[in-house]
Amino acid sequence: MEDITIGAGYMPFNLPESAPTMTSFHATFTITSGSTIITGTKELPEFAPGFAWCTGTSQPVFYGFFETTALTYSATIETDGRTYVDSGTAKARDAEFDGNRAAAHKTFTEEFLTSNGVAPREPLTKEECKNGGWKIFPQKFKNEAKCKQYVAEH
Repeated sequence: MEDITIGAGYMPFNLPESAPTMTSFHATFTITSGSTIITGTKELPEFAPGFAWCTGTSQPVFYGFFETTALTYSATIETDGRTYVDSGTAKARDAEFDGNRAAAHKTFTEEFLTSNGVAPREPLTKEECKNGGWKIFPQKFKNEAKCKQYVAEH
């Protein structure tokens, strides 16, 4: 499931003047596969280019379209009693055509472009810090003792 909100408007530096620019993109998503649940968000970074356009609803043919360039995403992955995080870039595109205002043809595509790597969110037990486990956490612990100290304090 995914909920998307976009904003479009005219920016003073846009060429041609008649082409609106996507000014915002926010999506929340949930992916469920067996016992694994992935939740996250996607955002259009400020001043990143995107395109959005639609005809007015008073016209006999409706056409709407948007395309993003580099969205940023962050995700939380819950599986096997553990929590992991991932982040990176993605893009999305949507088009809707309705020639007779009754039957719409809609296409939505998205793609995850890069990943910064899936990593455990944080150590939950001192056991997870042992045997080099301290090296895999995004907190970048200097050694096993610092990892265990983090567990004790959180």
